[in-house]
Amino acid sequence: MLEKYLDTPIECADKVTETLYKVKARIANTESRRAKKMLDKTIPLFEKHEFWSTQPVMRVYEPIGQINQPVENKKLEDISVEGLPLIEGYHWTTINMDDQAEKDELYDLLSNHYVEDDGGNFRFDYSREFLKWALTPPGYKKEWLVGVRGGKKNKLYGFISGIPVKIMTHGQQTVMAEINFLCVHKQLRSFRLAPVLIREITRRVNLKDIWQAIYTSGTTLMTPFGSAVYYHRNLNP
Repeated sequence: MLEKYLDTPIECADKVTETLYKVKARIANTESRRAKKMLDKTIPLFEKHEFWSTQPVMRVYEPIGQINQPVENKKLEDISVEGLPLIEGYHWTTINMDDQAEKDELYDLLSNHYVEDDGGNFRFDYSREFLKWALTPPGYKKEWLVGVRGGKKNKLYGFISGIPVKIMTHGQQTVMAEINFLCVHKQLRSFRLAPVLIREITRRVNLKDIWQAIYTSGTTLMTPFGSAVYYHRNLNP
């Protein structure tokens, strides 16, 4: 019974995290691969996250309130019309997928710095044609194709995208943003640019009076509502 140790849900989460890490250490040298995978998926639900713990998303240990209600209430007048500040020498840009040079830049950034395996041997390689199709569906917002440029050559160093989608939840249709292709050049990883990109795309989505978004991650983040196992077949490696 954790109640005798704890006063708040956060303290409960800390205690659960501590216990799970002890279990993980205990089975570290065993053959229980399934148990290790389950712990790797479960621990992030309780431990603090440097970015997502500061965001308006539910925690696994928080009581569920009314369904289909916002977790925070904001209005358009609460949203800044100015872009977030960036590190010196870098600025925001909007990627034009109808411009061949900008499309090539985005392809080069993603093909060299996007999702890859732990060893850095394989990486997603989306074609220019696929990127154009994925990022410019009917009704897309040009200002939701967000890039970061800088350096002597004004090079593209970061990117995140959003497209409007209609999502049905509990029989209700809501217009949301589907967030994808979050990518930061390896030279800028130490500057924690990814959270700034997420906050900037959030600001731009909110300016369209849209307040919900969906996204995917290869790691377990705060309170996921679904998970999937998928397999890759490498083509022409």
